[in-house]
Amino acid sequence: MDGNHDRGIPLLEKLKRLIRNGEGLTVEFKRCENELTNGVYETVSAFSNRYGGHILLGVDYSGKISGINPNAASGIKKNFAATLNNPQRFAPMLFLALEEAEIDGKLVLWCYVPPDSQVVMFDGKFFARAEDGDMDITRNSAMVTQIHQRKTAEYSERRQK
Repeated sequence: MDGNHDRGIPLLEKLKRLIRNGEGLTVEFKRCENELTNGVYETVSAFSNRYGGHILLGVDYSGKISGINPNAASGIKKNFAATLNNPQRFAPMLFLALEEAEIDGKLVLWCYVPPDSQVVMFDGKFFARAEDGDMDITRNSAMVTQIHQRKTAEYSERRQK
């Protein structure tokens, strides 16, 4: 399920389905009760560099809904947007937002990260998605080159049609 194939499904049902199906190549859960960790941003970079994906905050790795502290939600959302729009942290900058949903009486924040036409760096590092984890591939020039080549081919092919 990606950002384009599930438009007719209400958000709550989409999120419950993602949680039921568990983490994988295009789904990541982060507990993040009161604040964001760098791991969230590494996942944003990795999803942007691969196929895109869904990030659910307030859900632990096993799919248990822990929830986001409602008093922290506004700050988490602002920090997320500010960090993605900070050229010293993200290159290129990304324009994404977290959406709120209540599941089983707990607040969950969700974001769909689309694949980007450019290779995305976070804090000067390249990340790629592998199964249900993010890999720092900065020192693997072959993998970084492969991502550049794939994106160049995919996006130049789209422009020529």
